[in-house]
Amino acid sequence: MPITISDERIAQVTEVVSRWTQSFMPFDDKNTPEILLSCLDPKVEWYDHGFHVVRVGHKAILGLHKSFLHCNRPFQAEIKSLEVTATGAAVQQLWVGTCKNDIVRPDGKMVMKGSGRAFANHVGFFLKIDDEGKITRIDEYDHRYWDEGKPESEYQRVEVGLKADL
Repeated sequence: MPITISDERIAQVTEVVSRWTQSFMPFDDKNTPEILLSCLDPKVEWYDHGFHVVRVGHKAILGLHKSFLHCNRPFQAEIKSLEVTATGAAVQQLWVGTCKNDIVRPDGKMVMKGSGRAFANHVGFFLKIDDEGKITRIDEYDHRYWDEGKPESEYQRVEVGLKADL
């Protein structure tokens, strides 16, 4: 049975995902914490499947924003694909930056050492977005050491029936 998603819902989800992606950049006079939080339900749950942690609520997301962008300088995120679903969206982002500083959680635990490496890392997200256009759940899938990420042009290509150098 096909699922029908209205043009209005497609536009709403696309706008929310675009705003969320852009607002996860460094804060300044044009990009404020309020813009990021306007995308998120106050009880949003962000499941980070690389670090096995769930961040719940606005304060936790602002803490993630601060520690992630302290680590990655410079940092840019670009939407590579966005598929609107019945409950939100499936999104692929390309993260580009340099892993300069350690990531340290508020409890003082260091969870990733700054490597100094530049990266281009593909990250997948499944977002649940309610009827009001608020993200209620984020499932983030990437490998834990995104600073090892590289552009697709550098991937090893393996084709069936052809010898590949492994």
